[in-house]
Amino acid sequence: MFTPQLEFARSFAVSPAWLLNSLKVLPNGSLLASAYAAGDGLTLRVLGRAGGQKVAFGPRASPEGLAGFEASLLGGTADVTGSRIVFSRKSPYEIWQFALDGKALRRCIGDSRWTTQPSEVVSDNRRGQSLAWKKYVHSSRIVALNDSTFINVILDPVRDRRIVDLVSSECVLLRRTELKGPTNLLRYRDGVLLAARTLDYPEVVVYEVRGMR
Repeated sequence: MFTPQLEFARSFAVSPAWLLNSLKVLPNGSLLASAYAAGDGLTLRVLGRAGGQKVAFGPRASPEGLAGFEASLLGGTADVTGSRIVFSRKSPYEIWQFALDGKALRRCIGDSRWTTQPSEVVSDNRRGQSLAWKKYVHSSRIVALNDSTFINVILDPVRDRRIVDLVSSECVLLRRTELKGPTNLLRYRDGVLLAARTLDYPEVVVYEVRGMR
């Protein structure tokens, strides 16, 4: 943890069983970890300032026989707006909305063809399990523009592209945009969307978002 001046403040350890996909700060100062653990299958955890878990909630991830590194295919990422938490599963295509206290508000279900089931890219052999990463189409990040509009980023390594879906809190797909190459949308704040791209050299791109309702 660092101060706004980028000075080191403190650090703490979390459970080694967690597969941590995202970490956000809630309005009350607590931390929201999107962390899948095979033991309980829960995907969202609220942590105190010292790192202790206060509560766990969210959709359960089905292990489907996955363990260890393979289980990183499960879970998802979360973001926080002024009054709600949004969570996007890696696969299947689902966006969940929660109140800040963890109460489920809405689940948006997308077309099953938009992502790849984790079980389809895991193979078993005598040496154990192996992954076919280049075949796994999945949600890689959810970015909340405000309480009513979200960006769901789908990573498609099969076609080397990112699919950016603009989705309303009413589960309406407002717009779908395709980005070629390795672009990662990072966060949105005060009308600015920050993205990082890796081409022949590292590059950070700042987009101004206009006309959002």
